[in-house]
Amino acid sequence: MHQLGPGAFFAGFFILMAMLIFAASGAWLAEHEAQPEAFGSIPAAMWWAMATLTTVGYGNVTPVTVAGKVFGAAITVIGIGMAALPAGIIASGLNDQLHRRRASLEREFRKALEDGDICEADEKEIDAVRKQLGLSRRAADHIRNRVHAGTMSQVDHCPTCGQPTKQSDKPRTFTSVRHASV
Repeated sequence: MHQLGPGAFFAGFFILMAMLIFAASGAWLAEHEAQPEAFGSIPAAMWWAMATLTTVGYGNVTPVTVAGKVFGAAITVIGIGMAALPAGIIASGLNDQLHRRRASLEREFRKALEDGDICEADEKEIDAVRKQLGLSRRAADHIRNRVHAGTMSQVDHCPTCGQPTKQSDKPRTFTSVRHASV
């Protein structure tokens, strides 16, 4: 995932300023005659516009005309959207980043299990990668269990003793093999 540069910040700020001016202008058009003290000028109406766009809504200045109320409701919905859309985009990006980090740790577990066992050196390396990726031990244990279960399902086991047997190109069937463990 690439990082957004300062251009994205300034674009967002520009859109916010344009919406503020639009909301203040609309409120002034709808309310300046009914409430000249609160909506007497576009800069004075910016207080209401900022409180409405940011969904704070102090309530000390509210539209009283029908046109002002309809416009105010529309601006409130736009304000909620202005908060919700970036939050959704950020949450999606964070989820994608977390998925990539978990996939990276899963690759480390699979690499360590290539020889069939995770030794102490592998454990230290995996723990260092886990810390570097910022994942918890609980998340790492969950990934380990999932990888281990997937790896073990690919290895045939002797039905008598449970020891892994060599894989073959033949379809998976168990043969009765006795191990001299007694």
